[in-house]
Amino acid sequence: MSFSLAVKQEIAGNMRRYNPGAQGFFMLLKRMDTGEIVFKTEFPEASVLMDKFARRVFGAGVKAETRENRGVFTSRLTGKSDAVFSPPQYTTDRSCLKTRADIGAFLAGAFLCGGSITGPEKNCHLEFAARSGKTAGELFDLLENIIPGAKLRGRRGTVLVYYKDRSRICDLLTLMGATKASLALIDAEMIKEVRNRANRVTNCETANIDKTVSAAAGQIADITRIASSRGLDSLPPELRETAALRLENPDLSLRELAALHEIPPGRSVLHRRFERIAKIALDV
Repeated sequence: MSFSLAVKQEIAGNMRRYNPGAQGFFMLLKRMDTGEIVFKTEFPEASVLMDKFARRVFGAGVKAETRENRGVFTSRLTGKSDAVFSPPQYTTDRSCLKTRADIGAFLAGAFLCGGSITGPEKNCHLEFAARSGKTAGELFDLLENIIPGAKLRGRRGTVLVYYKDRSRICDLLTLMGATKASLALIDAEMIKEVRNRANRVTNCETANIDKTVSAAAGQIADITRIASSRGLDSLPPELRETAALRLENPDLSLRELAALHEIPPGRSVLHRRFERIAKIALDV
């Protein structure tokens, strides 16, 4: 099951406010040219809810008949009701949106009908597909009043109202009753951040190792040049000790190398010793 279907399953299982849920559902439902109201989905629970929603909006004389073909469920409204074919009754009735919970149920119904979301492992994207610019504008205004940051764009005959910000998507999922899905997104973001932090640390450590190895190689080259031309005994005692320890420990950092000295020097002192060695190597 895709993450989008899992979200719809959670929303459907938590749906308790059917009046606002029905209004949101039918707000995004497409109408056929023949006047029929048809809903297609891969999520059977949504078809069951459509029947409940239809009775709330159009009256007890209307029901949704559903047929399944290769995993796609097609529901059509049937029955005697002028409301089914009356555009004024087909638009949103905002009188039922009195509380934040009502708005959440309305948006949940809209998502069940025309919503989708990418999985937690991908870049966040949640969208509602509206049948017209007017419908998209109504939905956009409602979302902006409760979770600002929605965007609009057209795509293949529909108008999308969408979010890409993970925190806003989590807030919207929670509002619609999909708290498990919201937590899944939060967990995925935390895991991603931990992995990114681990990668940054690893990259930093690798860079430091490369820097240490490169510096040590230059130091060893200087020491070897002095040893072959003048001998290390020609160096002052402190430089001779440092040179000998570096030849014995080519992979150690300055801090680690300093700790091996009889009287451990500071890192900056050790750095200056290698600068002196490098200068002597240039003169030989």
